[in-house]
Amino acid sequence: MTSKLNYALLGAALLVLSGYSAAQTPLEASTTDSVIVTGPRSTDSEIRAEVIKRIDENPALRNENIDVQSFDHNVYLYGSVTSRMGGEEADAIARTVSGVKNVYNGLGSFGA
Repeated sequence: MTSKLNYALLGAALLVLSGYSAAQTPLEASTTDSVIVTGPRSTDSEIRAEVIKRIDENPALRNENIDVQSFDHNVYLYGSVTSRMGGEEADAIARTVSGVKNVYNGLGSFGA
């Protein structure tokens, strides 16, 4: 009796797992759907690295205290800059990076 119960539980588990894997790959199930790729997509780490690189290339911002994070192609700027114009410049630079959807500027200024 115990071995029949074990086989029944194993069979149920396999059915659940096979259904889960099928649900994870909806594009394979349909041959009429197509996926259009318009170009290479940047990862969040690549976006972050590019924003940091471009900010560091700007002599006016190179020594500012700017932290950059990227999540779901949204860039978050944190820290402080010496002027409001520096924060606006960092924001503008981040918006030029390919793959960025939005920029959230949390930079504070402590100068003019």
